[in-house]
Amino acid sequence: MKRNRKKGLEREAPYSHVIQAIIPLVFTAIWIIDSIWLQFSTFLNQYVLIYIRISLFVFFVILAIIFGVPSHKLLFHEHEPSETLITNGILGHVRNPLYLAILLFYAAFIFLSISLLSAGIFIIAIIIYNWMINREEEILEDLFEEEYRVYKEHVPKLIPKIKKYESE
Repeated sequence: MKRNRKKGLEREAPYSHVIQAIIPLVFTAIWIIDSIWLQFSTFLNQYVLIYIRISLFVFFVILAIIFGVPSHKLLFHEHEPSETLITNGILGHVRNPLYLAILLFYAAFIFLSISLLSAGIFIIAIIIYNWMINREEEILEDLFEEEYRVYKEHVPKLIPKIKKYESE
């Protein structure tokens, strides 16, 4: 089924720009209010040393950068979307490295403050991003047909695998 979408938005889930603007704003607001101001659901901080929380924060931020930067360069180095399916680089390990990077950033801040309210927003974000990924993958299947289905069988959606996918 071919979809008629605005130029530049052909491969994105409906309203993805709005969603991707709202989720970080909501998450950040909840995180700041709960972690810094009210400290309503951060009681677990007293059981986990700050050094461990900071170490986890740094680790997850580094992971987010490892997945986010190369995938952004690979996908957006040209002004127009690629006419071919891109499966090299980080995309040979995980199909949605940018969404993974975003989720890793959220996780980093949750580990920093152990805000349970933020963790709740994080779970909602995972559900929403999964919905967006599923819509975008339907679009990619329409565009690249069997080539994308084979790629999808070999490369995980969000949890990277170490062995890189090599297309035939």
